[in-house]
Amino acid sequence: MDESRQGSSTAGSARHKSKVAYRFDVRSDVLMLRRILDTLPFRAGHGNTMRAWASVAESMNSDDFGGRPLVDGSSIKRRFDALLESFRRGEMDVLRSSGTEAEYSSRNQLITQIAAQ
Repeated sequence: MDESRQGSSTAGSARHKSKVAYRFDVRSDVLMLRRILDTLPFRAGHGNTMRAWASVAESMNSDDFGGRPLVDGSSIKRRFDALLESFRRGEMDVLRSSGTEAEYSSRNQLITQIAAQ
């Protein structure tokens, strides 16, 4: 009887997989910022804001990221808010990890353009 319990608990835990977090890097930041610059979701009217952020996420999810987990509109908005805050504080260099100089330059240029909107 103990064996049947173990089997059922293993089957139950397999059904409840935890969601894998999307990890932003400089490449995905550049892609996200390009989509944001094209659509300006923060300018969507009342009641349409989260739908606009979800549209940016859908656009990113349609691109192949080599098996990366899907991103949602809330995650996009949070990441954008964090980037914008870092930009306004002059702390963009803190966000350097892996990436090329060209990617960092693109990210900085895009966030500068968006902040000027």
